[in-house]
Amino acid sequence: MQCQIQPSPGPPIFELSPHQWTYVDEACHENPALDHRWNIKSGATQCGKTTLDFMFTIPFRIQVRAKLSGAIAILGVTLGTIERNVLEPMREYFQKKGTPKVIGDRVRKDSTGNSYIRMFGQKVYLCGMLDKKAISRLRGAKFKYVYCDELAEYNKDAFELLKSRLSLPYSCCDGACNPESDTHWLYEFINSDVDIYLQHYTIFDNPFLSQKYVDELCKEYSGTVYYDRYILGKWAKAEGLIYRKLADNPEEYILDICPKLSSVVIGVDFGGNKSAHAFTATGIGPGFEYIVFLESKRIKATGVDPTELTNEFEEFVNMVKRKYNVSAIEVYCDSAEQTLMNGFRNRSLRNRLGAIVKNAIKSEISDRIKLVTRLLGAKRLFFMRSARSVLDAFRTCVYNSKEGHEDERLDDGTTDIDSVDSGEYTVEPFARNLLIKLEMKSEVRL
Repeated sequence: MQCQIQPSPGPPIFELSPHQWTYVDEACHENPALDHRWNIKSGATQCGKTTLDFMFTIPFRIQVRAKLSGAIAILGVTLGTIERNVLEPMREYFQKKGTPKVIGDRVRKDSTGNSYIRMFGQKVYLCGMLDKKAISRLRGAKFKYVYCDELAEYNKDAFELLKSRLSLPYSCCDGACNPESDTHWLYEFINSDVDIYLQHYTIFDNPFLSQKYVDELCKEYSGTVYYDRYILGKWAKAEGLIYRKLADNPEEYILDICPKLSSVVIGVDFGGNKSAHAFTATGIGPGFEYIVFLESKRIKATGVDPTELTNEFEEFVNMVKRKYNVSAIEVYCDSAEQTLMNGFRNRSLRNRLGAIVKNAIKSEISDRIKLVTRLLGAKRLFFMRSARSVLDAFRTCVYNSKEGHEDERLDDGTTDIDSVDSGEYTVEPFARNLLIKLEMKSEVRL
């Protein structure tokens, strides 16, 4: 083993897998001049990439470069993801080791507005990489060390700017990522002739995961592009039907009798001239055990004025309340149409519909796809037969085949994306609780 420096006094709390030890042995050197300029761990989810980095790699790199000139930075998609993925688990780890003061307890701002934290006696800048504004504020900075969390999610221009800042003879960058499409700019970069140590992970490279967890995750992603990416760690193109399990076996997800529900919500997507307005009512199971699309309706947008649409909305709300015995109902609407939403609110107040109209969260479409994929794979998302339009919409939606857009849904009017959106608007407010329940792997009983 080449690395003799411990990240802090005391014995390590976590064991390392053989794959993690390989990274330590081959990528980490006590002499910074021997390090590769780029060191990237690419592969499956939950395989120990970031865990190794906050336990060992980041502290080690900072300490061996402590007396060298240059800046240090930890980069992520946003400051929030840096805090959640890196800083919080890092503080917890060193708290358990009895050395909590090596990591700052809060993020600070310098005189120019740049975020930073104190770590192992060094000032460490923190930057989000959704665009190049944050890192461009660090004008003139030459980095001796940079850590990149969720590297594949970065804005390409921000990454190009980062490359120019690793300008010292001993500059070094560690990065971790889950694979995306094999046409992604990062895939092209890591397969070019740059000075890189690249390590590939599958989920099976983490011996500390329970077999039950691995089996369930494999089941959830089976038959989708995410099995290739998040289980096998491959850079794979998203092609064809998005929800193939649902498309191939719709009866497995259709219910004739409604199970017990704890609440009911409605999603609304507003259509344009070439699309449709879509309503979806969704039931949430007790304890977020499951989601059921209950009712759906699709209305051609052409020729429908705001008053007619509001009448349709009132009729749909009253039908759902009556059929599923609810007195008040939250409604998540496409926030792009505030005038139509205000019409819904006014009607609800005037006629005492009990409809609480809110803006839909409208999270990234790729995140919505991942959530629905896992829910379907784990048999936690179902459709009542009366929700036919939303069922057909999810069954038939496909990936965009245009290069550079492979992880996007095709939205050219050939499929009913409006109904998909309205359904997703009802699921995404509960995403965190649904994912927690998925991680628990409890048995679903309908």
